[in-house]
Amino acid sequence: MKKIITVLMIFSLAFTLFSCTGSETGAPSETAETSTQQLSASEAASLMVSKLSFEGDLELSENPFITLEKYDVDTAGVSEIAWYVGSGAAADELAVIKCADDSTYTAVKDAIAARIDYLRDGYSDYGPAQVPKIDNACVAGYNNRVLVYCICENSSDAESMADEFFG
Repeated sequence: MKKIITVLMIFSLAFTLFSCTGSETGAPSETAETSTQQLSASEAASLMVSKLSFEGDLELSENPFITLEKYDVDTAGVSEIAWYVGSGAAADELAVIKCADDSTYTAVKDAIAARIDYLRDGYSDYGPAQVPKIDNACVAGYNNRVLVYCICENSSDAESMADEFFG
């Protein structure tokens, strides 16, 4: 009797393991597409920071909501946010923000535009070499829910990555 129970347990364990592995005959392009579409804000931002060229090191902001609140954004509608900032010597920064609704998305987009204006004004006196980078900032929106903002050496690379992740 013990042998029968042991064999049944082994078969049920094997069945459980094999039923969860998935198959390679499915639609791989669909799986790849949905996995990039479902990146969290922090995953996408981390990948972008690791692959793009920034002047100086960027660090993850401990409280990115403060930056949005400075521009009067009600952050209750922000579902995810990852904001990387530099030391201030360069204007480089990157943010991926996911919004819960259209009105929050619009407010965040307006806040990013105001942030760019603020940086341009500040760096025009302090570090005028940064202004062209600020003027070419990547601001890309997706489905009125995801906003990617990046100031870096090559903003077109940032936009291409954002399109790959969320487009």
